[in-house]
Amino acid sequence: MESHYVWKGKVEKSKETVVLFKVLAGKVGHLEREIIKFHPYDVPFIGVIDIESVNAGYFNYAIQQQT
Repeated sequence: MESHYVWKGKVEKSKETVVLFKVLAGKVGHLEREIIKFHPYDVPFIGVIDIESVNAGYFNYAIQQQT
């Protein structure tokens, strides 16, 4: 993707790759710490999609995997 953002008062743009990780809610903190530790950006974007926000079919599948 092409990202447009302000960094140190200047508008920047760069090519970036979006990566999705699917983890249980209890593992999000660990994953975030690992991303921050190894990511080359000073401030990487880390967003979480709540499982309740996905389509019903996937939600039911994911819930079944936790049992």
